Amino acid sequence: MQETRRKLIEWRIVTNEDIRRFAAIFANESRLAEKAGSNFECTYQIVCSDQTTYESSEDDIFDDNNLLDLKKVMALKFSFWRHMESGSRRLDLSLQRGGGYSDGLSISGPDRGWVSATFDNMSAISDAMTVQTAWPLRHPTLTFWLIALAVGSCYSALIHPLIHHFSDSLPGPPSSFEQSMRNLASAHFLSFWLALNFLIWVVRIFVGLPVAAPIRSWMFKLWPQIEFDFGPTHTRPEKARRAAIFALWGGVVASILAAFLIDL
Repeated sequence: MQETRRKLIEWRIVTNEDIRRFAAIFANESRLAEKAGSNFECTYQIVCSDQTTYESSEDDIFDDNNLLDLKKVMALKFSFWRHMESGSRRLDLSLQRGGGYSDGLSISGPDRGWVSATFDNMSAISDAMTVQTAWPLRHPTLTFWLIALAVGSCYSALIHPLIHHFSDSLPGPPSSFEQSMRNLASAHFLSFWLALNFLIWVVRIFVGLPVAAPIRSWMFKLWPQIEFDFGPTHTRPEKARRAAIFALWGGVVASILAAFLIDL
């Protein structure tokens, strides 16, 4: 009876060392199969951004100063197959830059003990990878509303001086309605002030709603499900782009504080 176990790999930062550890398991299975005289096949495949694909049956492709260090790698695919009298053993590993539906590992074989042990060894490597996490990812809904509030606050900060300029330039004394509203506000200042500012902040949020989702989507792309932390620096823009998120959040906080101070 053939048993297959699979594991999805996502929200991980993959390093050169992680790849070597995976490759070592495939290489060890190849050595055991060769020693036993079994028919087997082992392939390491590297897909690069220049539409070039490299394949090798030896794990020395991942030695120092290898393709992982020199090229922008888009995908890695490892496969091992060994024929046995009771069935066949198979290992598969797939990782795609940015994340893909096939990212993960698969172990199949007729020996339940071997499947379990191999699965545990490969799972330990994936579990030890750095987890791709950040505050916006953990709180997507709150991030959405904060962005909407920040955008609305920016609009408010821009149009606030115009409103004051327009109101100051109006000729003549206030109308009876305006005077009545002023008298009402003076008589119930605190309640009027709280109600007015609550309404203003609600309006700011609704003003920012149309652009909150696209901005949040852009932000989330700064933390891909699978990030390759190897290769030339210019091929790894994720870290530099994440630095921009701090500037963005600084703008978010500044916009909200500015709007709050204007309302005082």
